[in-house]
This record gives sequence, C-alpha cells and structure tokens, in this order.
Amino acid sequence: MPTLASIRDLVAATVVLARAQMRREGRVMLAEMRRIQTQLPARYEALALPDFLTWLTPERADWAGRDEHDVRELADALALLDRRSPFGLCLRRALLRYHFLRRAGVPLGIPYQFRQAGGGGTDAGAIHKQREGIPSISV
Repeated sequence: MPTLASIRDLVAATVVLARAQMRREGRVMLAEMRRIQTQLPARYEALALPDFLTWLTPERADWAGRDEHDVRELADALALLDRRSPFGLCLRRALLRYHFLRRAGVPLGIPYQFRQAGGGGTDAGAIHKQREGIPSISV
C-alpha cells in the first residue's frame, strides 16, 4: 500500500511534468530527457562501463543558460515515474541528473570534507578501526 510520502512525491512529480508541458522549452527538455531515459538500459547492457560513461557524458554544454533547478526537477520527476527501468530510483535519478546538468553547463563534483582530529586520541582508536590486535578500552 502506498504511503502518504510516496503519494505526495508522485503528485509533486506529476505537477513538475505538467508545468513543463505548458512551456515550449519545457516540452523540448522533457522530450529529450525521455529519449535519453529510454536509451539508458539498452546502452548500459550493450556497452562496457567506460564506453557507457563516455556516451553518458555530453561533449558540449548545449543546454547552457537553462535553469539548473528546472533541469534537476525534470530529471527527478522522470526518474521517479519510470517504473519500467531495471535501474533503481537513485541510479536513474543520478544518471539523468549527470547527463543533463552537464549539458546545462553546471560544474559537477563530489562534495567532501576533511575531518580534523580534535586533540587526544589513543592507540585504542586505531586498533578499534582495524578490528584486530590487542583488546583495548579507552577510559
């Protein structure tokens, strides 16, 4: 049985798609996204992973100037509503976002942070992380 959250997500995705249909640019974006979306599973099966990623990475930012938020919303809505895909929701969304945000000229990267140790610490911490060695405890 669908949950309230899943129903809310489906309604939100439907609203995004309906809003895109009202503008010419939205219809063009939606048609291109659907075209790529339907090609994803077959290309993934037919190509080696490096070749698939090369195919997925656009050569140029031909969507430059399009609103990043609109591109992201459309990719998310299409990924959510595509129940026929052999990919899980997160992978569908990530692949569509990657391709179309790159086409929109959005620089993509993996956010990260360095964790700075805040003083103290004993060998027990390193031993604990290795899960082997001398049994120890920090007091």
